[in-house]
Amino acid sequence: MMSLPVPRAGNGNRQQNSIRQSTLAIANFFGGALLAHQKGKCAREKKMEMTAEQRENTTRILEKEIKTRHDELREQVTEYHRNHPEVWELFVRFSFEMINRGFQHYSVSGIFERIRWEMDCGGDGISEFKIGNNYKPFYARRFMKVYPEHDGFFRLRYQTTMDKPALNLREFSPLDV
Repeated sequence: MMSLPVPRAGNGNRQQNSIRQSTLAIANFFGGALLAHQKGKCAREKKMEMTAEQRENTTRILEKEIKTRHDELREQVTEYHRNHPEVWELFVRFSFEMINRGFQHYSVSGIFERIRWEMDCGGDGISEFKIGNNYKPFYARRFMKVYPEHDGFFRLRYQTTMDKPALNLREFSPLDV
């Protein structure tokens, strides 16, 4: 099996490397089994090695089908943002209030709690949360992307959901409590 370099901490391509390593392992195993079966041998009796081209083709197919938990959350926050643009407006307003007060860094949790406390916006609080905690890193990253002069205002960590497979579950709501 082809060995890939292990990504170092802080590598911006950590998600791609992790998924690619998993995909290559799957491609090599299943692709080898498929090749053995196609040649008339049982995969357990004789595993055929894949050529680089066959491995790359199988990897390309599998990568299109792999969805991470991060992808799921991004879809949820995108849908939420589309339905509740007022939350983004408040997020920006409250963030700039803190910047104008002289803060070099601030807590995205503080901004979210202020939105919850002061405003009746977002979800209804009964069938959907006003604003879910899972959205914090997405709002913080979006703010710093839209306003690059304030890059670093929110401190970020690596999103571990990038390394986790999709759960294929519906979004959690207050009705689930």
